[in-house]
Amino acid sequence: MRINYVIGLITDNYPVNYSANNSKFSLLARALRNTGHKVSIINTPWCKSNKKQDQICYDNDIPVITWESTSDAIVFSKLSDFLSANYEENNKNIFITSYLNFIRLQKLISICHKNKYKIGFVYQEWHKDLELSIKGKVNAFILDNYLLKRFDFILPISEFLLRLSVAKNPFVFKLPIIYDYSAIGAVVPNSKPLYFAYCASIAYWQVIKFVIRAFCLMRNQESNLKLIINGSDKDRQLVYQYALSQGGNDRIQIMHSLTTEQLNHIFCNSSALLIPLQSNYKPDVARFSQKIAEYLASGKPIVTTNVGEIPIYFEDRKNAYITTFDELQFSNILDEILSNTDCANTIGIAGRELGIKEFDSKKIATNLSLFISGLG
Repeated sequence: MRINYVIGLITDNYPVNYSANNSKFSLLARALRNTGHKVSIINTPWCKSNKKQDQICYDNDIPVITWESTSDAIVFSKLSDFLSANYEENNKNIFITSYLNFIRLQKLISICHKNKYKIGFVYQEWHKDLELSIKGKVNAFILDNYLLKRFDFILPISEFLLRLSVAKNPFVFKLPIIYDYSAIGAVVPNSKPLYFAYCASIAYWQVIKFVIRAFCLMRNQESNLKLIINGSDKDRQLVYQYALSQGGNDRIQIMHSLTTEQLNHIFCNSSALLIPLQSNYKPDVARFSQKIAEYLASGKPIVTTNVGEIPIYFEDRKNAYITTFDELQFSNILDEILSNTDCANTIGIAGRELGIKEFDSKKIATNLSLFISGLG
């Protein structure tokens, strides 16, 4: 049975903005389309973050709808008209979102049900422990404790959120990080040290500073660090000044606005890819970074910490380097990678094999559609 999917109010100014959400859900949309289903994407009109994000048009061949108006009445009217016009009588009609405002979500659920669409929620954050305003905390409480019950199904991205979901809703499918591993061909092993790379939003400022400090503590002072920072020019200037203050000098390169091909080139030619997670930061315990799936595709080893989903999938020095959120310990791993490139190459290939087994977008899309087909 073909399924008519609408991925709505998740992406922001897609395919122009570069973000984890835009990357993940374009991958999911393509995989669903390539496994025989109809897919449309509707950008959220209410997010204003695009002024701070990098503006570059990414490859896209999925129908995308963008409404300029931010009026709730106009947006919901257009949405209802779209769902009605695209309804398929003999197929399942599914709306998937991760939008968070509980007032708009209640309206969205009603519109979907009015137009005979089942609606699922992608559960990506443990909202209770995010740094939110009082209004935000109230919104999170209502979402986590009431609205999860009203969705037809929940798509948690981690085991932590999976446990929370099954307590609220009987229809749950774990939707982890995903990537199209066929997009990157044969992996070329490193024969000599190259550079380390870390890709992040400026929202992870504390982690960016940690990476810079750990890199500057390395005994090997001949390596380089590429920081791909999603943010404004002012944000990147802040990163540059901090790197100088730590002695990074010309060994740290700050980059932005890269195409998918440019990103893949950097990842595939690195010594290792960095993604430290904070064990004392509950959102890191609950979430599962989409960047890990993209890193794994390169066949280069990832360096991370034993937090959240990491111990579920990864084993230290088998398919990743796993350490603690400690600058010196992290720095020692980077030195170890440069001193034993053969071992690093083996770990990187094993990481890619894990990615193909667990996070391949086509496999996950197929399993998601089997789950959707089983809904009443």
